[in-house]
Amino acid sequence: MRVCGVEFKGGEAIVALLERDRGLFHWLPCRTNRITLKDDANAEGIRHFQFTFAKLIEDYKVDHVAMISRPHKGRFAGEGATFKMETAIQLIENLNSTLLEPSDIKSVLSRFPVNEQDIGVKRFQKEAFLAAYTWLNKQLAGTE
Repeated sequence: MRVCGVEFKGGEAIVALLERDRGLFHWLPCRTNRITLKDDANAEGIRHFQFTFAKLIEDYKVDHVAMISRPHKGRFAGEGATFKMETAIQLIENLNSTLLEPSDIKSVLSRFPVNEQDIGVKRFQKEAFLAAYTWLNKQLAGTE
């Protein structure tokens, strides 16, 4: 099963691909690590982002997308553009997606620690990788 982990930062969706095959986890190199929403003020910019993301998912035969959710209010609230990107991904036809709370990631890491640097994930992809890793572990445990 292939999962794309996504972290939203600014006007970008940072992605990391992870696969579970015969009980082993494999990080998959990808042609791009970031997909940018260039113009969130018009529908054409959002459609372009959605098309680009959908093409990546199709090309790499991804089964599921695990996104890190952001609070709507408060000090750590997400930017408006990030919520548009999240929605554009959720509306891609025939794509399963999940929003993960940061507390879910901490919980899984406390039970199944991983050193993402040993795997080869770039530093800026860490959170996206951990989203995919968390979702796959929750699948194994039957809690997702």
